[in-house]
Amino acid sequence: MKKLKVLVLALVCVLFVGCSSPKEVLTGSDFVSKAKSAGFTVSDITGNYKFAESAYMILSDFKVIFVESKNVYDIEGIFFDECNNINKSLTENGKYEAHNGKNWSTYEATDMGDYYYVALVDNTYMYVKGKPDNKERIKEFIDTIGY
Repeated sequence: MKKLKVLVLALVCVLFVGCSSPKEVLTGSDFVSKAKSAGFTVSDITGNYKFAESAYMILSDFKVIFVESKNVYDIEGIFFDECNNINKSLTENGKYEAHNGKNWSTYEATDMGDYYYVALVDNTYMYVKGKPDNKERIKEFIDTIGY
C-alpha cells in the first residue's frame, strides 16, 4: 500500500508540476512513419480503443502500443491505470522511476525479467514492454520517436 501511495503522489506531482521542456506531440501517422523508418512493422489496432483517434502496435523483441486521442482525460486514465497495474505487480526487488515535464510524464520499471516504459505526452500514450536485455534497444527507439 505504501508503494501505491508513493506512486500516486509521484504521478500527481508529475502531471501538475512539470519541470522541463515540452516534448513534441506525435500524431498516429508521425509514430508510424518514425517506427517504419527505424525498421519496425506497425499494426493498426485503433479498433481496440473506443476513444482512440488512432492506435498502433509494434511486436518485435519488445512490444509497443501507441494511442492518440482527442480527449486528454482518456489518455491520462490509461496512463495512470497502466502505471498502477505495473506498480502493483512489482516485487520487493522491483525498481521504478517517474519523470515529468511541461506536457509529458513517464514511468519506467524493471522487475522479474521485464522492463516497462509508459509515456504520456499531451493527448498521446505509449506503452513499451520488453526484457531488460533489450533495454538499450528500447531506449534507442524511445529516443528516435522523441518520447
